[in-house]
Amino acid sequence: MAALRRLADELAVPLSSVLLTAHAKVLGALSGEREVSTGYSFEGRSPLLCRFTTEPHSWQAMLLKADRVQSELLAHKDFPVDDLRREMASSSRCLKPCSHSLQATVRSWLRKP
Repeated sequence: MAALRRLADELAVPLSSVLLTAHAKVLGALSGEREVSTGYSFEGRSPLLCRFTTEPHSWQAMLLKADRVQSELLAHKDFPVDDLRREMASSSRCLKPCSHSLQATVRSWLRKP
């Protein structure tokens, strides 16, 4: 842990940015994808969607990018995510026809050679 703290200090980023970068790299390695998404939660609030690329960058470039992503997310920390979820759940009947349509489309794609 001391080495991670030194790295964060050297780049003048919070330790959380170092951990977010490592998390993204692991997600990318496990999924085989260059674009990854994860939830970023703070202060016990609902997670916000956090997306970024793991394309071959240096660790330093990725750390600095993660720090920017984290700063952008923190700028929206007061957004009422839970209220939005409740509102979306109450209107879920509007989403169900779209969901069935999407499922039918995916099934038809899977049947094609």
